[in-house]
Amino acid sequence: MKDKYIGIAFSLFSLFVFIIVINYYLQSKKELKNEINFIITKIEVSPTKSLILYSNNREVKLWNYDIRDYEDVKVGDLVRKNKFAKELLVLRKNKKTGKYNVTITLMPSGIISE
Repeated sequence: MKDKYIGIAFSLFSLFVFIIVINYYLQSKKELKNEINFIITKIEVSPTKSLILYSNNREVKLWNYDIRDYEDVKVGDLVRKNKFAKELLVLRKNKKTGKYNVTITLMPSGIISE
């Protein structure tokens, strides 16, 4: 009887992990197909030292990219990725010219990084 419960628990746990992996895969694939374009209005640092970016008080989830606290990202920077492009660009506005210049180029670090 005990083996039956262990088997059921293992099956449920396996199903749970499978659902999480599939969801992450689908979200990552969707992100690569979409355009990203927003100005950072707020930055928080997670306990793992990843940056949590906000646009207009709304958290922006990046599934394929991990921006760390040691990288030079500031409030007011523009985050951009073209449709189907792999590179995520962080651009900063030049105070003299008013144009945005690339400060960081990130490649996918998620489940879809090929």
